[in-house]
Amino acid sequence: MNRRILFVLVAFVFFVACKKDPGSPDPGTGPGNPPPPGSVPPGQGINEPGYGPSTAAFRHPAWNPGNGVTVDGQLHNFEVCIGDTGWLKKHNRIGIPNSNMPMFLLCLNLKNNDPQGREIEIRLPPAIVIRSTRESTQNGIIITNSAVIRVPKQGKRIYCYTWCLNYQRRGPAGVTHPDEGYLYAWDMGPSTIPDQLTEIVNILEPRQFTWDKVLKPDGITEDYTKSSKLMIIQEAIWDVTDRNGLTEARRKALRDITL
Repeated sequence: MNRRILFVLVAFVFFVACKKDPGSPDPGTGPGNPPPPGSVPPGQGINEPGYGPSTAAFRHPAWNPGNGVTVDGQLHNFEVCIGDTGWLKKHNRIGIPNSNMPMFLLCLNLKNNDPQGREIEIRLPPAIVIRSTRESTQNGIIITNSAVIRVPKQGKRIYCYTWCLNYQRRGPAGVTHPDEGYLYAWDMGPSTIPDQLTEIVNILEPRQFTWDKVLKPDGITEDYTKSSKLMIIQEAIWDVTDRNGLTEARRKALRDITL
């Protein structure tokens, strides 16, 4: 597929699926418009800063890789980093894939500060949250599968599948805001997350849902019949952040995901 067309499709899918307009009625809750399958109307949520309806900063300090590695700058939609073809390589894609769901794929730069220029190995925490620089845009959570990253002397760029944390906020439509023109950006947030989200991460991590598991036999093309089965993860996250918490049925649905 032409690369430009692919960019447009990814941006369009996120804009439609993850966009929530605070001034509009909640989809699925109006008369004669039942909630979509597997969805429930918004509830109270977990009442934690940075999650759901909150516009406050996260309570915990931002994650720092340590061991001589630091985060280099902000996170941006992958199109910003597209001069680097590394986004096409499986080992550079981190997190549970969600290419045809409420999602965004962000690029993250890691800096190697070793004075001898030696390669440094780090293991990511099971989950990291990130904060949008704009209150109208989704914060996100990266469920990392506790990936091991080797950061060479020149640094390392990775591409992170990210899930939405704020049901009522908009998702980014491309690199910049379509009307106001500002660049979408996110700051690193903490790896300490609320217990209710930790429960979701703990259910998913043993399954190790990585990008290669949703590819067709050619090892290149994504099989959307597989990746679409992961959409229940976004619903579970919003159950915690914006609704009334996980139900037993939702927990079972997460455990029963089969690719």
